[in-house]
Amino acid sequence: MNIYTKNGDQGNSTLINGKQIPKYDERFHLLGSIDELTSQIGMVKIKSDHRLQANLTHIQKLLMTIMASVADTTNPDYLLDETEVTWLEQQIDQIEQSFPRKKEFILPGETELSTRLDVARTVCRRAERWMAAVNSKYHVDQTSMKFINRLSDYLYIEGRYADYLD
Repeated sequence: MNIYTKNGDQGNSTLINGKQIPKYDERFHLLGSIDELTSQIGMVKIKSDHRLQANLTHIQKLLMTIMASVADTTNPDYLLDETEVTWLEQQIDQIEQSFPRKKEFILPGETELSTRLDVARTVCRRAERWMAAVNSKYHVDQTSMKFINRLSDYLYIEGRYADYLD
């Protein structure tokens, strides 16, 4: 089987559930943003220590689940468990308690790692905006919405922690 299907040549693509929709549909904007976020997180991982790599790998797997839930809202296997939001909040709390965080506007670019985290955070914020748009028109798993919101906070605090360590 070839990697190309030619199905998208007319500007449409197919969701997991088999439904054909235009490539400009909000769901594809959301899926593309989450896909980009997953790749940006991969860019962060190559400069990270073991702890951060493990967390980010877990997050990437969850993002794949979120993408599946956007592409097929009827499959309960693609719903995130609330414990994943709690896990992310615990990670944020642990990191925030481990250093004196500056409470001011931060310009990205202090270190390579923090800059990569900041880029991932901005992509995450875009995904969050698209998720809100998709939710207003279709349905998005509410736990996934919470997770994406917390994820941007997590990426932010990891970035500040990376600056602190440097």
